[in-house]
Amino acid sequence: MYWAIRSAADLKTRPCGFGTHTEGNLLFTAGQDKTVRCWGLDSGRWIKILSAPSEILTLTCIGRRLFAGLDNNTVRVWDIDSWNCIETLSGHRGSVFALAASRDKNLFFTGS
Repeated sequence: MYWAIRSAADLKTRPCGFGTHTEGNLLFTAGQDKTVRCWGLDSGRWIKILSAPSEILTLTCIGRRLFAGLDNNTVRVWDIDSWNCIETLSGHRGSVFALAASRDKNLFFTGS
């Protein structure tokens, strides 16, 4: 476990998911407050907050995309260059708890 963030109180709510983007030196945390916080690993401070329509259960970052599994049976996809939500993936019959990509990043898997 590695903690560079100055205070766990900065998280505001119990974190439900984590994702990293090592190329950009970013950490993403998701809480019960339906937000994703983007932290700068150099500063230990959050630099952006993204909102979702329901609780975020899991996160993963693949390339320049951030994927969030939600408890409303969808996956939200953000572009981390523009911070825009670029797609919402639907089709699950339950909350999305698992996200993964193939090694070559050509396939994306979700699980509920």
